[in-house]
Formats: sequence, structure tokens, C-alpha cells
Amino acid sequence: MDAGERHLSRRQGGQDHAVALRHRGAVALAVADGVSRVDGHPSQTEVGAALVAELAARAAFDAALRGQSFVEARTHVATVLVRQLLPLWAVLSPNAGTFLHCTLVLAVTTPAWTAIWLVGDGAWGASGSLGRGRSPSSPVSAIACYGRRWSAHGREHKPDSPMTVANLCRGGDVEAVASGLEVVLEAEGPALSLYVATDGPQQEPQADELLRKDEWRRDQLTAALVRPQDCDDLAIAWAHGRLNSSEGTA
Repeated sequence: MDAGERHLSRRQGGQDHAVALRHRGAVALAVADGVSRVDGHPSQTEVGAALVAELAARAAFDAALRGQSFVEARTHVATVLVRQLLPLWAVLSPNAGTFLHCTLVLAVTTPAWTAIWLVGDGAWGASGSLGRGRSPSSPVSAIACYGRRWSAHGREHKPDSPMTVANLCRGGDVEAVASGLEVVLEAEGPALSLYVATDGPQQEPQADELLRKDEWRRDQLTAALVRPQDCDDLAIAWAHGRLNSSEGTA
């Protein structure tokens, strides 16, 4: 995570937050992007972005380690978000939006399945290589979500969505929140490599190009980051390697 010069110059906190959790049985990645302005005023959504990324990643991770399917995991994530955010919205009103509005990209992969879910437009996308099975000879297919336009599973994402995680959860309807976690990918098989990121890579052409390749190393990614003065925040969470041992992720 890296706070951009634009926010630092305005004495704002970094409004993007990333979480990566790993275990030999699951990897969960989450990136939340706080809304910069609420009702025309500067926000403090670094609070909500940090909270939502942590809650979503840990809920997905817990569901995966308990052997739940991706449908069950999505419902569990929705349940956790509603239970934690709804009381906060009530306590913080009428200023709740100043703290809680953010978008989300959430990815979780297990030896059995991989899923990527999205809320809102502030999050940039996800990419990886999906292994259909556990053996080294298993076929591999590419997965990608670049930018804000994509279609998957018969659904089409509509750009410029005003939806945030807080708005999605404030009604207290778990089923509605589960449906509101837009499906980028729900498929069988583990991800051999996977990342999720905010919209920062659009201003990071070297990192963007590297992340779209099938093979890359952590030091290469770090070296590729070049921060222009007018950039926004950047947050990236990634896993790289086969998900069949604790040494398979980085």
C-alpha cells in the first residue's frame, strides 16, 4: 500500500488498503478503495477501506479453510460485512459515509476453486492463471479483469456504478449483499498466480504491464513502481505459485 502524492499534499490519509492472507489450504486477497469525496467534502474513508479489506479477506479466508464452496463463502462474507458495518453506520450517522464509503475487490483461491468478487468502480481489477486440477500437467487457463468493463457468467458489469460497500450493507439484507458482490469469476481449480489491485496501475504503466504477464517476481513488481506527482493511492495484494503447499505462495 502506498499513499499517493495527491492525498499527502492535501493532508489526507491513504484511502486504499490491501490485505493478503495465506495458508496451504487457501489464499485470500482483498483491496478496498475509499471514496475521496463524500457530499462534495474530503472524506476520511481510509477508515472504512482498512476495515472492509480486513473484514472481507478474513471472512473469505475463514470460509475457505472450513471447506465451504464459493457460493457459501460469498454468503459468509456478506454476513460478516452486514453484522460489522450496519451497527457502525447507525452509530456514526449522519457522518457515516465520510468514514465508511469504499469499493472492494476480493479474491480467494483454494485447491478446489477460485473466486473474484467486486463492489463498485473504484477498484481496478484482477488477473491470474487458473489451474484446472492439482497435478503439474493440469491445463492452465488465464483469468483477467482489466479496467471497469467486463462480463462473466452471463453478467455484465456496468461502469460508473455509485455503489459502495457501506451503501450495500446499510439495508441489513445479507442476501442482497451477497448478490451485490459482483461475480468476476467463480470457477473450479486453484489459481497458480493471482493479484488484485486498485485503480493505481492505470497510472503505473510499468507495473501494469508486468502484472499482465504470466511470470513475475515480487522484486520486479516493486522495482516497476514509479510514482508521478499527481498519482492517487496504490494498493496491490498478490499470491504467486502453486496452492498445494505452504511454500507455494509468496
